Amino acid sequence: MHTYTEQVEHYFPTNSDLWKIFQSANSLLAACVTPIEEIRPQAKEQVKQIFRSWVFLALCVKAHEETIRRRWLKKTKAQRRAVPLKA
Repeated sequence: MHTYTEQVEHYFPTNSDLWKIFQSANSLLAACVTPIEEIRPQAKEQVKQIFRSWVFLALCVKAHEETIRRRWLKKTKAQRRAVPLKA
């Protein structure tokens, strides 16, 4: 199995402008990649925050569900379609 770089070399000569663009983009991408050991703690914290927010939202909806339903049913079909488009 060939690496991605080897496959690109096969289709584009190494002295072409396209090859030079690929090489610079490839090196930029390599410089931007962060090791997983650094990302994992941040990701875990973000997951916790997402679930805390989800629980908070669920509690808000549960507390105000009746009002939300009543107001939703008062809207016309066109108004209901417009709501997700605004978000």
